[in-house]
Amino acid sequence: MSFDGTLHRDAVSKALLTPKTVVLQFVERKETKYGDKFGGKTPLLKSVGAGRAIVLRNGQSFDGTWSRPTNESGTTFSFANSRIAFDVGQVMIVFVDGGVKKPAFTVK
Repeated sequence: MSFDGTLHRDAVSKALLTPKTVVLQFVERKETKYGDKFGGKTPLLKSVGAGRAIVLRNGQSFDGTWSRPTNESGTTFSFANSRIAFDVGQVMIVFVDGGVKKPAFTVK
C-alpha cells in the first residue's frame, strides 16, 4: 500500500500494510484554523451523511455509496443497492476530498 509513491508500514512492526480491501470514501472537506507545528493545516472532514465510495479489492474497483446517518451509527457501504460485506482481513478506509471527481489510483 502506498500513497504518493511512499510505502506504508505498521508503526510498531514495520511490516508493509497490505489490506485485502481499500475503500475510498468521498467526504466533504472544509479548511479550519487548526494546524500542526510545521504549518500543515488540519481540515474538518464530514463523515456523517452519505456519498460516493470506490471499493478496491481482488484487483478490481467497484463504484458504490456510503451512508452514516448519525455520529453514533457505523458506516455502511453499498454497491448496486446491496450492502457490501467485507472479507476477513485488513480493510483500509481512505477519506478523499469530495471535490475530487476522478482520483488517480492503480489497482494491482
